[in-house]
Amino acid sequence: MPTDETFSRLWLSFAVEPGDEAVGGRTHLVGASKVLAELLAGESPLKNAKAISARLKHFEEAANDLAAQLGTPGGEGVRFITPKDADWPTQLGALGAREPLGLFVCGQLEIKPTLNHSISIVGTRSATTYGKHVASELAGELASRGFTIISGAAFGIDCVAHHAALAVAGQTVAVMPAWVLDDYPPSNAALLQQIRKHGFAISELPIGTHPTRPRFLQRNRLIAALSRATLVIEAPWRSGALSTARQAQSLLRLVMATPGPTTSPMSDGCNRMIREREAELVTSAEEVIELLAQAGCDLAVRSQTPRRIDSLKGFDAAVFEAIPTKGGVSARDISLKLGSPINDVQAALGRVELLGFVIRRSQKWALNRDALKLANP
Repeated sequence: MPTDETFSRLWLSFAVEPGDEAVGGRTHLVGASKVLAELLAGESPLKNAKAISARLKHFEEAANDLAAQLGTPGGEGVRFITPKDADWPTQLGALGAREPLGLFVCGQLEIKPTLNHSISIVGTRSATTYGKHVASELAGELASRGFTIISGAAFGIDCVAHHAALAVAGQTVAVMPAWVLDDYPPSNAALLQQIRKHGFAISELPIGTHPTRPRFLQRNRLIAALSRATLVIEAPWRSGALSTARQAQSLLRLVMATPGPTTSPMSDGCNRMIREREAELVTSAEEVIELLAQAGCDLAVRSQTPRRIDSLKGFDAAVFEAIPTKGGVSARDISLKLGSPINDVQAALGRVELLGFVIRRSQKWALNRDALKLANP
């Protein structure tokens, strides 16, 4: 009979759906080892005890195998942490009985320091060009100022926010709706690999689990609870992003939203939340930081090593080299010089601007000489 609290939570995670308040409440009261023992002995007071017990027995071998792999080379760097561990994000305690039994974590960063200075950025999967631009600007600027960007690695706004943070050598965290090493969605595999390498991915679901609609919704409660504030960028009235915002509201966390065109269905949710005073209107990183300060969040920015010019690679480096040492140049002129589509040039300029190496003056781009002095070329 298992008695170890950590293993008990791991085994229970195979059999209990995320956010199960009955199991969570019982675990808070008597501990996971006791809950597990009651279930296996058929003595649990839980209403769904019979179904959970059957799943526990079905997943016993899988739980033992996973426990043996964690922390070993074969475990691919995955850790399992619980509320008893020193690096547990204590802000999850605000979820009460819905607090996760544990978290599977894959990444190199320290968990608590990374999450203590963070903001969640979410939005529609069907993002417009406008929404992607806003998300990239805000996420990149906030990440460059030391904020960790938390999101769900989904299509649309989520992956734009992650990409923007990585582009400025910032920190970002993906909260997954399935096993932490699964690339979901599959087309975001390269992004998720970068997040695990430079930030970390987390999930409360063990190996062998698959995304379901209820698991997506429960994942949203973690995105909301892990940070001090949630920013919604583009969301229709019915969307998972608004579910995250409502979770944040229920936890009394700051909720912000960017306005969008009144003609765009993708902005209906944000515009309506702003109109009904459910979210604070923001249009820039400065406004986000101002609201965080008013909410009493710790705004001490972590020091960062100045980025080097040689950190620019590939097309970004080519675009940077096309900017004259004196004066400015338009994106169209760079496009003609390089023989590349102007949309690609504008995207590269945006990334280089987020790194601080260039600045925009009216319709032209110029070198940011103050930043270049610190870049150690």
